[in-house]
Amino acid sequence: MKWYQLEIKKFIKETLNTSAFAIIFLLSLSTWHFALGQAFDWQSITLISEPSIFQRLLYSALTFATLGAILYEFGFYKFLYRVIGDWQAYKEAKKIIWLLLMGLMFFIIVPVTVNVLNYIISFGYNVFNLLAFLFPPFGLAFVISIVYFVFKGNVNSKVLK
Repeated sequence: MKWYQLEIKKFIKETLNTSAFAIIFLLSLSTWHFALGQAFDWQSITLISEPSIFQRLLYSALTFATLGAILYEFGFYKFLYRVIGDWQAYKEAKKIIWLLLMGLMFFIIVPVTVNVLNYIISFGYNVFNLLAFLFPPFGLAFVISIVYFVFKGNVNSKVLK
């Protein structure tokens, strides 16, 4: 067995021995919460709201940078001009395609993206809430560690300046 494998096994054994009490304590606390009858409720969070119509005026730029750029890279507009052949008809067809792309961005892509992000945020929040509900010391340790890392980051950034 190599030296690092021995060290890893030694580390795992020490970790299991020292954390056994903490795990038993956390499990007893979660049992205590359930015995008291405290219920866990799943909550829906919508931190990100859909943009208003005035903000959606920027969708033309968003469409240009995403869907329009993809069509341009694939040579769709050159192909469209070759198929139609007439410059005026090409411009009209391009205008219709552009309006369809903006409608796709306005009605489907951005609302679906906002909903997916809200679901992800809700899921993360509820999982953290469930863990804090089941294991209160975990929640307290998590909050304290975040405060510590934020304070440590501020102290280090002030020292580095």
